[in-house]
Amino acid sequence: MMNKKIGAIVGVFAITVVIASLGCIESGGSVKDIAKMTPEGANSLIYSDLQTMRDDRDLRDIYKDMKKSGTSEIDELEIDFDDVNYIATTLGGIEIIEGKFDLKDLRDELDDLDFDKDEYKGVEFWIGEYDEVVAISGNKLILGDDKQVKSCIKVIKGDRTSMYDDEDVRDVINKLPSGIFTMVSTYPPYENALVMGYAMIKEDEDTMKIKGVVKFDDDEDVEDAKSDLKREMKEEDKMFDVDVTQSGKFLEFSAKFDIEDWEEAL
Repeated sequence: MMNKKIGAIVGVFAITVVIASLGCIESGGSVKDIAKMTPEGANSLIYSDLQTMRDDRDLRDIYKDMKKSGTSEIDELEIDFDDVNYIATTLGGIEIIEGKFDLKDLRDELDDLDFDKDEYKGVEFWIGEYDEVVAISGNKLILGDDKQVKSCIKVIKGDRTSMYDDEDVRDVINKLPSGIFTMVSTYPPYENALVMGYAMIKEDEDTMKIKGVVKFDDDEDVEDAKSDLKREMKEEDKMFDVDVTQSGKFLEFSAKFDIEDWEEAL
């Protein structure tokens, strides 16, 4: 069974299917772009790049697993999963989806679901019976409750600070590589840890790599956690080439695993 702390760091992608972009981005996106548009105070941000998985033959099995899991929102809105490029979600309940959508069909579906069309700060805004909201900005959708979606739009319009404005969050994000999955959390499972993040990247045609960073309040806290994290990662059967190093207040870690073992490894 996976160690509890390791599970907290890398287990989220085994059970969650999410990816993202927000209103002012043209095409493409990154966890940095999304954090700049996510309200400050969000506990966790998870990003997945479905388009890269779909286009890379070595990653197609991962994409098929993601597609099989799907999301209830995509199903309910009758969006074709193959048309989704990326999605992001926060633990606060905001979900953002970008893709090549037929907006007429989407609006017809929202109307059939008894959503009422409105507008907020110039953004198209559909409200359901229980205050669930779908905002449409170009080929991006922002989903959540009324308060959550409006808070996202405020960030996009420059009326509210973003997750990326937090120095500790920014420091961690800027140390992460671009990956098919990226996670950032302000609740790391280590004492006096401030923020952690990690990305999953393709190493070669057979291998994936996890690269992560944890920022601590003090250098001594890093040293205390270093040996524990290294031991825990080495205990994972599917992981190899484990490396854990300290750099000031940062604990940086990496490990590899076979692509075919991606779910078991996580």
